[in-house]
Amino acid sequence: MTRRQWLPMMVLTAVGSVVTGCGGPADSAQPAAPAPPPTPPRCASGGGARAAPTPGRASGRSAAASPTAEARGAGISTIPDWITDADQQVAARFVILANTPDGQIDESATEAWARAARLATPKLAADMKSGRAPMGGGFAQVKAKKGWMSVSIQNVLGGAQAPGASAVAGPIPILFTQSTHIGDAVTRDQTVQEWDVTVTGGKVADFDAKET
Repeated sequence: MTRRQWLPMMVLTAVGSVVTGCGGPADSAQPAAPAPPPTPPRCASGGGARAAPTPGRASGRSAAASPTAEARGAGISTIPDWITDADQQVAARFVILANTPDGQIDESATEAWARAARLATPKLAADMKSGRAPMGGGFAQVKAKKGWMSVSIQNVLGGAQAPGASAVAGPIPILFTQSTHIGDAVTRDQTVQEWDVTVTGGKVADFDAKET
């Protein structure tokens, strides 16, 4: 074979290599040999097979529930915007946490008191966890239906009543009502309750629960 006849054969071999694959550079010519089944090419346009997920790496949200789930009632029972005094806010939040048991996460109403104890002084927190909290017998029916309680703050007395006003020393009266939520039904208790909450150093030091 002459040099002139051999050259066109090289060109045809190279062209055959270029038109395969995803438009990348052609492979060097290799001697003919048995080859494994071809793998679908990964092109820049996004074609080709998807990569297998990394073992042990889950996608999406975990199915496990959070062990520190907040009571539903505590989440929707907000402190009115006009309460700006720091001690008033602590007192109001304490009342909300203590009065929002949730049948989905609590075995008894006293567990709501344990959440409120986080805002209390060490001495008061110990008293609350040792049984000072009422058992909340009415909560048994709410729990049986996986219901929950919420709080509506009606008024807060004491503390600073207006911007620039001086806080009043002593217990802070918190006036509030409770609502029971079972499914889509909401029953509001019209009884206005009053808790006189004493805040010292940013912590609840004592309280007196009563009805008006």
